[in-house]
Amino acid sequence: MSKKIKFTTEEFIKKAKEIHGNKYDYSIILYDGMFEKIKIKCNTCNIIFEQNPTNHIHNKRGCPDCGKKKRQISNTYTTEEFINKVSILPKHKKCNYDKTIFVNVKEKVIITCTKEGHGDFSQTPDHHLSGSGCPKCAVEERANKQRSSINEIVILFKKMYENNYDYSLITEYNNNKTKLPIKCNSCNYVFLKVAVDHLVNKQGCPICSNHESKGEKLVRCFLTDNTINFIKQKRFDECRFKNTLPFDFYLPEHNICIEYDGIQHFEAIEYFGGIVALEEAQKNDNIKNNYCEENNIKLIRIKYTDNVEEKLLNSLESVL
Repeated sequence: MSKKIKFTTEEFIKKAKEIHGNKYDYSIILYDGMFEKIKIKCNTCNIIFEQNPTNHIHNKRGCPDCGKKKRQISNTYTTEEFINKVSILPKHKKCNYDKTIFVNVKEKVIITCTKEGHGDFSQTPDHHLSGSGCPKCAVEERANKQRSSINEIVILFKKMYENNYDYSLITEYNNNKTKLPIKCNSCNYVFLKVAVDHLVNKQGCPICSNHESKGEKLVRCFLTDNTINFIKQKRFDECRFKNTLPFDFYLPEHNICIEYDGIQHFEAIEYFGGIVALEEAQKNDNIKNNYCEENNIKLIRIKYTDNVEEKLLNSLESVL
């Protein structure tokens, strides 16, 4: 005998959205098992209907009103009958049908959006009756939701970090896995962070954290002072040992990599892992050297005993 699966409310909603997408609003449901009817709101016609959860998920049933309208539309409609049916839908208030000539449900008709700058678009009658409308309006609606989401997340960021960071570069936020460009107001470095790391895990600028060596800081300050754009910890897909190997700095406008080599690149230092770490560091250095040579990337290596500013002035003479 098979074991019956019992969903929680959250699991039911997740499963329903996997099947029906965003067609329905489940915010008013009182879920009490798969066989007790629940109230669901249709996002197409705004009607609230009752349905058995089993039918909604397993039998993939949806809004009965939209289903009825879909069944009603047929090749026997006149143009006037079709226009009368679609013009009463809330989503189509801005549509004008003066150019519409109905042939059948699958042959596209011309519809005019009266919003300034939108104009004519073509669409199949069955899609239009199901709720599809002006594509330009749809793009604007998505953009407005996007802006609203960005504003909301930035407000949360600023409550935590105040004016430590500049969030004006954020143009897209889909979910908490979206990598967001954030500019540090202390060092002007732009880094990428997902919202949950920045907000919940309190991860900020990687340069202003304690992970930057003194030598790397000198290089960064030189590049910043000379207004040279750079990417920190740049990785190339083909440059790898066990994983991709990061370069300390990459100057994208000049195709130049910069590596600051501490003492652990030349001597076995117990603190850094001794002889094993030394051998691995030197192997990685050779891989980077070969990669840059094969791909015509200029590589500047700065030894820990070098004068950083002097080395960079000489090596970047053509850039400055």
